[in-house]
Amino acid sequence: MNARVLAWFAAASLLPVATAAAKPPAPSARATAVSAPSSLANSLTGQAKADYETAVTLYEDADYAGALLEFERAHQASKDARLLWNMAACEKSLRHYARALGLVERYQREGAGKLTDAQVAEANDIAQTLRALVSTLHVTADQPGATVFVDDQPVGQTPLTEPLVVDLGQHQVRVSKDGFLDQTERREFAGGSDVSLSFSLKPARHEGTVTIRTNRGASIYVDGKLVGESSWDGQLSTGTHKLRVTMSGMQPETREFTLKDAQSRSLELTLKPDKSGLPPLFWVAGG
Repeated sequence: MNARVLAWFAAASLLPVATAAAKPPAPSARATAVSAPSSLANSLTGQAKADYETAVTLYEDADYAGALLEFERAHQASKDARLLWNMAACEKSLRHYARALGLVERYQREGAGKLTDAQVAEANDIAQTLRALVSTLHVTADQPGATVFVDDQPVGQTPLTEPLVVDLGQHQVRVSKDGFLDQTERREFAGGSDVSLSFSLKPARHEGTVTIRTNRGASIYVDGKLVGESSWDGQLSTGTHKLRVTMSGMQPETREFTLKDAQSRSLELTLKPDKSGLPPLFWVAGG
């Protein structure tokens, strides 16, 4: 890593893209050497210039998230590709290396033909360094139209048109589609690695398993239907159900319960003797 690239990665207050026109070309093609154009501070006007100046102040104060937002606003207003480099510097300082790489590569493409040799070389060196801090991720699934999430952020639908780029470290990859159970994998990604993940989605079953235990000989009713005596195990659709247990000489018990997809529930009801009737002795004494 040359000294210029090292400085870009190490110096929090350094803004090589804010004060100079550092524009690199596409990695696959060398741009024609040109003289450095006017700096952003001199070439931007109106709201774009105001946003840019605010961004520089925030960057120098190490508020990289705030600076990124202001640089983005300046870029939206001016479409000046040099601001992509500033945005990449912010993302790098936030340790979002995959995002920084994407911005540098975009900066290279949009700045092609407008860069000096030094700017081309610097951008290529930084892009190469960033690639060592990210991992290339290939995700496939046996169902088209499934949404792929990385750390709960949607990144595309299957089949993906191109590999994903993720920062080094631990990440959670999830694939989700209506009518199917989510599939999730957590993985540690090494910088500069190439990882392939394949997901097989299983159809979602909108039912669960219920186990019911009660007094020996007691009748078990689910949603008004007699399903067994003493105990019962079975599958029920997801939703709310009504359980009723009865037995001669015992107080009946009623309970409502809710079942979720693929859930297993155990219910136990113990009936108590029915003491609501008066014993015969009462009638004798009363008579």
